[in-house]
Amino acid sequence: MLKDPRYKDLTFTDGSVSLYKRLESLKNEYPNITADQVTDIYMKERGIGYEEAKSIWMELTPAERALAISNPIIAAVIDSCKEKAYPYTSTNYGKSGQGR
Repeated sequence: MLKDPRYKDLTFTDGSVSLYKRLESLKNEYPNITADQVTDIYMKERGIGYEEAKSIWMELTPAERALAISNPIIAAVIDSCKEKAYPYTSTNYGKSGQGR
């Protein structure tokens, strides 16, 4: 995905890349994994990038977690678009819609 030219204008943090890559590997390893099981795995894992990835995972809503498990690539794209949308909206419309 990171090399796909369709996504060249998107940016991803190291933590989000780590999160979505790990979710993709978990999905391949355990096709029927649940959000609670992913949370358990993140609580036990350690390693480079996992603390930030775990933090990102814990901030997701249940709906966001479900999407991230079912389709990590789409979730990563949506996450990056969201990060671009706040400053764009604020710059072009004077506020972000989040009161900022």
